Amino acid sequence: MVRRAEPESVKPLTHNALKACILQYLTLRGWLCWANNTGAYAIEDDRHQRRFVRFGKNGSGDIFALHDHQFYSIEVKVGRDRLRSEQEEWMEQVRAHGGVAVVARCLDDVRML
Repeated sequence: MVRRAEPESVKPLTHNALKACILQYLTLRGWLCWANNTGAYAIEDDRHQRRFVRFGKNGSGDIFALHDHQFYSIEVKVGRDRLRSEQEEWMEQVRAHGGVAVVARCLDDVRML
């Protein structure tokens, strides 16, 4: 009796890997898109004192895109990740201003745009 090899389990994409796939897909489709980074980092001033510099808007999407005169904000979520209240607020604001705001848990969520 010949034993079949068990199929290897498919590992889910990480947040960064899914974000990279979405960016590549949109770019190949001719969209203008970029990763929207937010956060903070420490700097040292002239007096050697450390302070934090924040950048980006809290809650804004992971990816911004423009296509056919339309603005898109894409929030990438994987696994059990859920939207934070700041992210929900951002998405509501984008929609209120005529933009499209979506949550992408897989590439198919973006293919539908």
